[in-house]
Amino acid sequence: MTRCTLPILSVALLAGACGPKDMPPVDDAYELIASADRDRVRLEVEASDRTVETGETIELIVTLEAPAAEQARIVLPDDRKLGEFDIIRVENAERGLDDLQIADRRRITISTLASGDVVLPPLEARFGAGSSLATGETVFTIESLIDGEFDPTSFADIRPAVADMEDLDSGSITNMLLVSGAACTVVLLAIAFALLARRRRRPRVPHEWALAELDRIESEGPPREDRTTDRFERIEGVLRWYVAFRFDIDAPDRTSSELLSAIDDGDVIDDDARILLERVVRQGDRAKFAGGSITVEECEAALAHARTFVEGTSHDVEEEAA
Repeated sequence: MTRCTLPILSVALLAGACGPKDMPPVDDAYELIASADRDRVRLEVEASDRTVETGETIELIVTLEAPAAEQARIVLPDDRKLGEFDIIRVENAERGLDDLQIADRRRITISTLASGDVVLPPLEARFGAGSSLATGETVFTIESLIDGEFDPTSFADIRPAVADMEDLDSGSITNMLLVSGAACTVVLLAIAFALLARRRRRPRVPHEWALAELDRIESEGPPREDRTTDRFERIEGVLRWYVAFRFDIDAPDRTSSELLSAIDDGDVIDDDARILLERVVRQGDRAKFAGGSITVEECEAALAHARTFVEGTSHDVEEEAA
């Protein structure tokens, strides 16, 4: 495998509208992760999951309770960033009849390409005459899709010695600069080789990895009506990564048209397999860019199409040495 980059969020960001949208009622399948109180105002943050893979989405339910006279509102950054997280969508979470004290409630979909323990910064609300309220930070565990990512902190100890400049002659300064330059070169080469190794790393047997991922998704059972788009995106993501690993095509970063064109140019699959691939990626486009809705039945069909595609294109794949 000579080329396989991490999926970028630019396509996903296009799916989020600038303004909030109306959504179905919030259910109880969320964990309270942060809260703050001040006077008669309370801000709560709930999350759909605390552990996800790189690039997967997390749903936050942010609820602000306050008397109507306070004119309280949730404040989000204009750059659509929450620390290392990107804000993918912001939607109004519908209020029930008992929510008379709720001043604002948002369903916020976030995602990140970082991995490890990633901090979600405080969320803020404003109310009254210039008053504000903020929650604490929350740590999420983001698991890398590709193991063995380069950790720049492992090279933290490579640094030149520091001395009092006044006590150094020109020769010492020259030597110090040479040492510093050499250390920087070592760091840059280490980064380059680590990134190159990560880009080339793939599952030992791509089709076994893809089928296992699809089985894991299926084992979760049918998605809730308000989570069908997220389920579909996960299925499409597995399919795109399988194409990347199996055919050496940068599938995660390509548009659907570019992906299908690359498949045609390579002449690597038959017409039946191409039809299955096109069905999934084109339907994903309609959901992401045309505001189309995904049904539970369409998620099940996409899962079946993806599995059939993988099984039908896994021939002549030899296991590599561990």
